[in-house]
Amino acid sequence: AYDYCLLINEKFGPVHFNMGNAYLNLDKYTKAIEAFNESIRLDGDDPVAYSYIGECHEQLGELELAKLYYSKSVELAPSLPEAWLGLGIVADLEGNTKEGLQHILRAQELDPTNAGIVHVLAGAYEKLDDREQANECYLRALDLDPHDEECLSNYIDFLKEVSPIEAYHFIDEYSKDYPEMEIAVVIRISLLWDMGRKYDAVHLFKDLVNSNRDLALELFRLSPALKSVPEFVLLGRASLKTLEYI
Repeated sequence: AYDYCLLINEKFGPVHFNMGNAYLNLDKYTKAIEAFNESIRLDGDDPVAYSYIGECHEQLGELELAKLYYSKSVELAPSLPEAWLGLGIVADLEGNTKEGLQHILRAQELDPTNAGIVHVLAGAYEKLDDREQANECYLRALDLDPHDEECLSNYIDFLKEVSPIEAYHFIDEYSKDYPEMEIAVVIRISLLWDMGRKYDAVHLFKDLVNSNRDLALELFRLSPALKSVPEFVLLGRASLKTLEYI
C-alpha cells in the first residue's frame, strides 16, 4: 500500500516515515534507515525518526552511529523517552552500565507506566548486582504488563540464580493468576528439571507435546541446554516432521 502511495506521490514525506516503520518491524534495518532518512530530507528534522534510525543502527551493532542518532533525537526533543532509553541501552552494550542506568532512569521518569522501560531498568540493576532494585523493577514491569513473556522468562532466570524452588513457586502462583499465559507450563518444565525432578519434567513435557506441540517446543528456545537431553529431544522429534526446532 505504501509503495502504491509513492507511485502517486514519491515526495509525500509521511509515507516514507511509515515505510521505515514497517521495515523496522520486519527487521530490515538498512531499508528502514533509507526510508527514515528520506522522510527527514522531505519534511525536515524529526526526533522520532532520528530515534528510530538510532534503533536500527543499534540492532545492526553500529553503536557509535546509534549513539549519534539517539543524541540528535534528545537534542530536538529532550522529553522523548525512547531516545533516552536507546542511549541507556547503547551505553550498557558498550560496558558502561552505570552510565546507561542514568539514561534509562530518565526514560522511566518520562514514561513511568511503560513496562518495557521498567523491564530494561530491571536488567540494568541486575547487571550492577543490585538484586533488591532489580527484583522490584521486574515485579513492577510484570504488574504493568503481565503478558510480557520475555520479562517473565527473564525474572524466572533472575530468581533461579538464587533458588529454583522460589522461582518454581512464583511461576506456580503466576499461572493461577494468569492462566492464559501458556508459556508458564514450559517454564515449569525447565524448573522441574533444574530442581532435579527429572521424571516430573519429562512427564509434563510429554503431556504438553500431546496437547500442544508448538508450545512444547518453546522449551528448546527458553532452555537451549535441554536440546542435548535425550528424553526431551526424542519426544520433540517424535512430534515433528522436520527437526527445525531440535
